[in-house]
Amino acid sequence: MESLGLGPGETGAFITFNRPSWVIYEVGVQLLGGRAMGIYRDSLSDEVGYLLDAGDAKFVMVEGQEQLDRVLESGVDVDKIIIDEAKGLHQYRGMVGSKIVTFGDIMRMGKKLYLDGGDQRVRKLMGELEPDMVCGLFTTSGTTGLPKLAMISFKNMLAMAHQLNLVDPVSGDWEYVSFLPTAWIGEQMMSIPYHMIGGFKVNFPETPHTLWRDFREIAPHFMFSPPRIWERIAKDIMARIDDADPLKRAAFRLAYKIGYEAARRRLVKGRSRPPAAWRILYFIAYWLALRAVLDKAGLKRIVRAYTGGAMIGEDYVMFYHSLGVNLKQIYGQTEVAGIAVVHPDDDVRPDTVGKPLPLTEVRISEDGEILMRSPAMMKGYYKTRRPRQRP
Repeated sequence: MESLGLGPGETGAFITFNRPSWVIYEVGVQLLGGRAMGIYRDSLSDEVGYLLDAGDAKFVMVEGQEQLDRVLESGVDVDKIIIDEAKGLHQYRGMVGSKIVTFGDIMRMGKKLYLDGGDQRVRKLMGELEPDMVCGLFTTSGTTGLPKLAMISFKNMLAMAHQLNLVDPVSGDWEYVSFLPTAWIGEQMMSIPYHMIGGFKVNFPETPHTLWRDFREIAPHFMFSPPRIWERIAKDIMARIDDADPLKRAAFRLAYKIGYEAARRRLVKGRSRPPAAWRILYFIAYWLALRAVLDKAGLKRIVRAYTGGAMIGEDYVMFYHSLGVNLKQIYGQTEVAGIAVVHPDDDVRPDTVGKPLPLTEVRISEDGEILMRSPAMMKGYYKTRRPRQRP
């Protein structure tokens, strides 16, 4: 990408589903001292144009022809469009090889340059990176107007991941499935900085259509999703139970009651496990019926589960804890690189969002505004002044 003209301080945008090419591209942009900027893959052409223009995008990587057309229809001129799925490119003769480049070509060019001495260049680029350099422009929710672009630095992203790992350490042999929108800070923080600190394996679905089949096959050790995903999984589980034969239905209901009582006794401040008697009963219930249900949903290896982006109902929290899924609420924003508050394992209370991460301070002002201070706090909004720092 450097040989094609991308340099420090320039923006490389992307519009793609979760796939290895996205991470390779994003980390490549950041290695050059550039800013990665995600655009949701279902964005319309005018939305794509707004963000490409607002972020001063020079390069953009797209998943396939559909996203390629939206970039071209947006009217925003970018230097290079990198396409991952190189199908139907005969329609774009005259642009292929100049404006449009395939991701496969980028990889082949990179491999050749690396073998010709580029490894020294890579090490030099790494040495030139600074913690406070902006590594990404991330869209805000846009609830009060058009989305703004939060400038997040390397330090911000790693500080958030470091704090989360202090509260909830991950293991290098764990599995994670990347399936949330790649432009969302929630997916970004899990698949890149948290992965780099924790060393777990990041898996990608084969296609959007095989997502849940692939998810069940992989059976990740932890998961982060908005409430709508957890609600959908819960409804799928209950629908499967309703369709089961009477004996299996009765076994599940008995096991669920035991699980519910064990969860109710566990969700007490200072307690990470239910009392011994209920642990024994839950163990029986788990092998009697709950394990099979969790296996079918792809949740049998879940150690920790997170929900955020909106408040989830207490009934859903109790439902998952009754099954043995350690579902915890988080609270945060794009501006703090994702997570600022999370439930500790020994203080999961369904009517709260948890406690601030170790290096994060939270206060409530006299007029009810939530104030935060954290090493993960953004550098500011792109093209606007840095936010005023409060004491």
